[in-house]
Amino acid sequence: RPPKERSCLNPNSPTRQTARVAGVSLGTASNVLRRLEHDRMVVRTKSRRHLVRPDELVERWIAGYAEMLRPQLFAGRFQTLDKDPPTLEDRVAGVLGRDETWAWGGAAAAFHLTKHYRSDETVLHVEAASSDLPKRLNALPHSAGRLIVLGVPGPLAFRGMAPHTVHPLLIYTELVLTGSDRAREAASELRERFLSFR
Repeated sequence: RPPKERSCLNPNSPTRQTARVAGVSLGTASNVLRRLEHDRMVVRTKSRRHLVRPDELVERWIAGYAEMLRPQLFAGRFQTLDKDPPTLEDRVAGVLGRDETWAWGGAAAAFHLTKHYRSDETVLHVEAASSDLPKRLNALPHSAGRLIVLGVPGPLAFRGMAPHTVHPLLIYTELVLTGSDRAREAASELRERFLSFR
């Protein structure tokens, strides 16, 4: 059984290390930690910080991701001629290969981790969405397309629990935002198996 991921919400990592791993400035990391302490989600004692309201922190992350971050990361929704998601995944992996930084998210990534749920939509996270990416993927913009291309909030996102999957917290977030009952069930399973906030 894979170990649960703890590093994403470790309040005791040095602030400089937290900033580096998250891909933000030292000032931003310091401000966020101060705000979390002010909101009593993180409590400081003499020698340590303690995460005391992890569920609320996760809910705050999901809300912020949905409202502010995801729209900035959204590179497009596309339609392809692939007959099913596994065929699409095989083809995309062949195009992107090992020369680019990319990973599956949402239900595609969840299926790689749990083998229980796979929706018709495929979320692809890329480090940099070049202007020629749709052409290379033979994908056309479409409002109801089944391929969703997103950037990532920082380098930590690519620390997945299986090859070419994003961090479990990002997978969990995309599943919750999908809104379907099956996606939420998959999110609960993913959280139980791969995430620990305590």
